[in-house]
Amino acid sequence: MSIFDLFNTNPSDKKVIRIQNEKIDDLNNLVGKLSDRVDLLETNLKETQLLLQYVTNAQHGMAVDMSTIYTSLQQVVKSLTADQDPFSRWGLGDDDDDDDGGGYLN
Repeated sequence: MSIFDLFNTNPSDKKVIRIQNEKIDDLNNLVGKLSDRVDLLETNLKETQLLLQYVTNAQHGMAVDMSTIYTSLQQVVKSLTADQDPFSRWGLGDDDDDDDGGGYLN
């Protein structure tokens, strides 16, 4: 085998090289498409994370508001039921000659 035999290629070898080059081109196109899809997915993921952060902040704000409302209602309920005679709103005040000494009905 001489050095000149390296440059003489069979037609079948040329066909194999051409087929391999076509496969390489197809794979390069596929890599480009996949790269575009990955970029799109990254963009969608960033948008999703941002929306999730907005929802989380809104949920936190609503929880704070609900806590404030609950605390306020608890104070109102306590002020309305703070050891009062439950019948005082109907004008049934204390009765001094009541046998149990309280203002409640017997």
